[in-house]
Amino acid sequence: MLCLQLIAYAQPEQFEAFGVCTDDEGPVSGIRVTVKAGGTQIKTDDTDGKGEFFVKLDYGKDYVLEFSKPGYATKKISVKSSGVTKDQVSVGQKYDSWQVSMLHFVQGVDYSALDKPVGEIYFNQKTGYFDWDADYTLGVYQQIEEMMDEVEKKKKEADKAFNSALKEAEKAASKGDYAGARNFLNEAKKIRPHDEKVGQLVSNLDKVEEEAKAKAEAEAQAEAQKKEEERLAEAAAAKAKAEEEAQKQAEKQAEEQAKADADAKAKAAKEAEAKKEAEKQKEKELAETKSEKPEPKEEKPNTFTPSKKEPPKFKAVTGSTGSPPDKPEVTGTTGKPVQEKPEFSAPEQKIPEKKEVTGSTGKPVQAKPEFKAPEPKVVEKPKVTPPPAPKPTPKPTPQPKKVTPKPSGPKTFDLSSANLQDPTFYLELQDRYPVGVTEEVKEVGRRTITYRVLIDNEHHGYLYRMVKQPWGAENFFKNNTPISRFQYEKETDQTRFKL
Repeated sequence: MLCLQLIAYAQPEQFEAFGVCTDDEGPVSGIRVTVKAGGTQIKTDDTDGKGEFFVKLDYGKDYVLEFSKPGYATKKISVKSSGVTKDQVSVGQKYDSWQVSMLHFVQGVDYSALDKPVGEIYFNQKTGYFDWDADYTLGVYQQIEEMMDEVEKKKKEADKAFNSALKEAEKAASKGDYAGARNFLNEAKKIRPHDEKVGQLVSNLDKVEEEAKAKAEAEAQAEAQKKEEERLAEAAAAKAKAEEEAQKQAEKQAEEQAKADADAKAKAAKEAEAKKEAEKQKEKELAETKSEKPEPKEEKPNTFTPSKKEPPKFKAVTGSTGSPPDKPEVTGTTGKPVQEKPEFSAPEQKIPEKKEVTGSTGKPVQAKPEFKAPEPKVVEKPKVTPPPAPKPTPKPTPQPKKVTPKPSGPKTFDLSSANLQDPTFYLELQDRYPVGVTEEVKEVGRRTITYRVLIDNEHHGYLYRMVKQPWGAENFFKNNTPISRFQYEKETDQTRFKL
């Protein structure tokens, strides 16, 4: 209820309303005191931390002071000062403090009895003092008492439900069921919408839930990181295994290539040897054919040219009896013997020396005296057809040897089919490529091979290869020996050569 004690000391300038607002637990701060005149709000004040309030009102108006706060039922007090002036107020008027008991709002309770002011202060014209209207207070007292009984009954039920909801909320939170705990706190909040304890529990629940969420996220992140590390480890192991397999495959291919190169070299050497033997045999047969068939002599024309030079001397020729052989008789057109002119050799031929001829008795035979051919009359000599000269055997026409022209300047050739185990191949590189590094890229099957031909400053030739396998592995070779990428890149650096 409302208790007021008015003490008169001196005439006040204004009507003063002050006091403290309390509930079952003590002073209540934050109670809004709203002053209305004729239904219009003219001023407000809030109770402090001690629950105290203080307002001053001018005389001459009727006022209603409302005391309200969320979670509490609103109370009203009426002050009747309409028509009152300062001069009418007794000099001894003194206002004492009010104690306003606030009621917690409980659902299910009819608070219509509080729609009217719970107390009324009026001005007594006879005494000149402001005082409580006892008749008014007695009129509303019975309604307020009935309301208070209902409030107490409902409050006990609400307190029980409220405490049960808080207990269940704490139990759910301890099990990690934060959603269930929040539902119970919401029920408690409906019972006491403005209960500070509920607000604190909700705040604590938010904090715990955030921590639990952060912990769950951290654990999930740690688990994800662990799985990622395991995946990376498995991937690294698989990659290492693949590289090992690729290396083995590359070594196997290198061995097969080396064997194939060796077989090709042996086959090429065998074919070259067979070719060389065939050429030797052909040259031998040609030489034998040439020695069996002599070269034909040049046939001189059968002409006779009289010479004014001294005729050559003839040597005596004896027959089987030691006498000169008979000469065949030559007849002319008349049938008479015609003296035959001696035959002469070409002027450039040497005349053989006359040798002494002996007969069968061992005595020298006198040769016919030499004579000088007289200037005979030209007698037509019968034409004698000489026997046909043997046809000369034609010489075999020698086949010209194929000479491979030596390339002038740098000219590449098919490196993919080269015999890398043949030393002459590297000598040929010296002739075909310039000093420095020349790079060629070829697709050989499913592999990509980068060739780098290196001719150093001393004109020594080397062949470097980078073989890229279809599965991604890379192998490096110098001539036909496996090397590392570092050696491959370093030794084929173009800037190492003075061009």
